[in-house]
Amino acid sequence: MSTLLTEKTISNLTHFLIGATLSVVVLIFLYFQVWYGPNNTPYYGDENFYVKNAENFYRHSSLEAAFSYTGRGARLLGVDAHGPAYPLLQGGISKLIGWHLLTIPLIHLFLLGSALLCLYIRVKSELSTKLLQILLVLGCPVTLFYSMTFMPELIHISGGMMLYVLLKAYLDNKSMRNYGILLAFILVLGFFRSTWFFAYLGLIVLPVPKKEIQAGLVLLAGLVLAFGMQYLFHEQVPNAFSEAGNWIAQGQWERAIADLLFNTKRNLYFLLNYTEGWFYTFQKIWLILSLIVAFFYLKKEPLIRFGVAGLLILLVFNLVFYKNYDWVDLRMYTPWVIFLNLGLIHCINYKALPLLALNFSSFLLILPFLSQLMSYRTQPGARDIPQAVERELVDLKAPVLVHLDPAILDGYALWQLPLSNHEGEPIRYILPYYEIEMASPDIWLVEKDGQLSACPKKSLCQ
Repeated sequence: MSTLLTEKTISNLTHFLIGATLSVVVLIFLYFQVWYGPNNTPYYGDENFYVKNAENFYRHSSLEAAFSYTGRGARLLGVDAHGPAYPLLQGGISKLIGWHLLTIPLIHLFLLGSALLCLYIRVKSELSTKLLQILLVLGCPVTLFYSMTFMPELIHISGGMMLYVLLKAYLDNKSMRNYGILLAFILVLGFFRSTWFFAYLGLIVLPVPKKEIQAGLVLLAGLVLAFGMQYLFHEQVPNAFSEAGNWIAQGQWERAIADLLFNTKRNLYFLLNYTEGWFYTFQKIWLILSLIVAFFYLKKEPLIRFGVAGLLILLVFNLVFYKNYDWVDLRMYTPWVIFLNLGLIHCINYKALPLLALNFSSFLLILPFLSQLMSYRTQPGARDIPQAVERELVDLKAPVLVHLDPAILDGYALWQLPLSNHEGEPIRYILPYYEIEMASPDIWLVEKDGQLSACPKKSLCQ
């Protein structure tokens, strides 16, 4: 009897400690949302793309990018470098609820909350396991950091959680229906970020119906869809992958291989050396230790095998073809590391506490950095777009393609730029972040003697 009481007391105490820690995390989360959220504005360059292209779909029902790097957009639909899914989701929902600058972060928070609710309701496990899984997600510094931005990382973290829920549902009964839902969900995720299609490759390690046929199909889908989506539905920007493709098209295979080897060596260096502070370093350690712990459960747990396969494929792709620093590593890997940790918590419960403690330590360490950053976001130094310039732009006859001088990209509130002229026809902008060939603009937006001006030819603005 005393043993049962002791076990019950320990269980209650454990639940209390987990609940108390989760309450602290939720309060911190709410503090940043309520205190800073209403005054939040775009800060990073990419945020302006997400905001204005979603607003453009809301106003014009068109996926042709209002903000692009070249003025041409992607080969199909003319969308920007981030693809068609974000403006379709964010602008589409805005058609139902109205457009506001904060619509995008609110949509992201809603998706995060919905995914957490599905995780809690749909997965059969003990209460302690569910609380630990929620603590894992909300206690992740990447979740908190991007919850107050206009970047779409909460979509991918939510996607990683739902991928776990759907894969768990399939593995519980291995029905064709659940397998089909899983395939369809990966397809949806791939439209938001083409590297999600690599998840099809991970299905090879699972017990699936007609394994030989499925292996060939998912292998083909994972490679073809990832390349096709990037090639057709994303505006092309310079990176190691595209540069290697250009060299190969010219028959210079040795140059392509040399460039990829250099990119890999550089990424490995940054993997070991690049950091933004201790929270960043802790997150890298969390990623590596999660993989190491997961290797001990590869044979026993197919869900863990899938998570390891997906994360390793993405890791190799980033190291060889893309970049592995400047927050890209945290943004790209975190959804998969969360997926992996959700599986580990389900399999080993309290034995996963060291991983959660490492993740939570990083969460606490990011708070001073986050407080400083939010002061920049809520009290931006960006200058308002002058009303005279706005009037001049909306008076123009379509089609209008406006080139923004690089000198003004960080100095003005680009989210205030008008997207329609007086006739309701679209105005489009070139934001030259990369040295690539651009379309010929109709108007140049430049700053001269501290004044923003719209000029028919750049030479007239000198």
